[in-house]
Parts: sequence; C-alpha cells; structure tokens
Amino acid sequence: MTVTAGKGTQFLLATVPVGRLSSISGVAMSADQIDVTALDSMGSFREYIAGFKDGGDVPLSGFFDYSDAGQQALHDAFQSGETQACSIVFPTAQACKWAFSGVVTGFETSIEVDGAISFSATVKVSGQPVLSAVTG
Repeated sequence: MTVTAGKGTQFLLATVPVGRLSSISGVAMSADQIDVTALDSMGSFREYIAGFKDGGDVPLSGFFDYSDAGQQALHDAFQSGETQACSIVFPTAQACKWAFSGVVTGFETSIEVDGAISFSATVKVSGQPVLSAVTG
C-alpha cells in the first residue's frame, strides 16, 4: 500500500458528508489495564491483563459553513443526543474506512480577528469501531 496525503478523506454522519473539514483525528482506541500483580510475581515486576476497550473520541475541525448539510447534521445530532452511524472514508489509494456508532458530545464555533470563522465537534465512539476495505 502507498503512503498517501489526507486530501479527499471524508467524515460522514449517517450518509451525509461533513464539509469544509481541515482536520479529523481518531479513532483513538485504548484498553483498560487490570493489575494482576501478586506477591510472588516473577522478578518483582507488575503484571497486567487487558480490560474493557474504548473507541475514544473523534475530534473534527474546519471552516464554519452554516449552509453545509453535514455541519447542520452534526449540530442536530448534538442537540438530540442520539447515537448516529459514522464513518471516516480514506482517500481512494488507501481503499479503507472506519465505521462506528457515535454520539456528538461537543460542537463549537470560533471567531478570531485574523482568521476565518471555524468550528469544531467531538464524536464519542460507542461500541467497537471497524476498519474495513472499501470496494469500487
């Protein structure tokens, strides 16, 4: 597989692409650590097993565009609090995507003197994210 630029990557809420994005972070998976160290653990080193896993947060940021259906959908999903189908579709050369259920836990606009009006949103992954091939 080839190393590719991020140009063309999309974040979709249900089937609606979010426009004017400049950054998509995540999926940032982690697992809880359960300490199973015993008084007779070999070499006096702590021992661990994996606990529950967490799909993490997916922070999004970009340029605010009130007319963009995807940005409106993010805002509406934040207001409703409902779990949504989400996906991060990588450029064609990568031929893969993340698919997951998510809850929009943050939505913010930002205005600065020497900059474009921006927005950011945070989507909390709910359940197991799936990385799979995209065909076609």
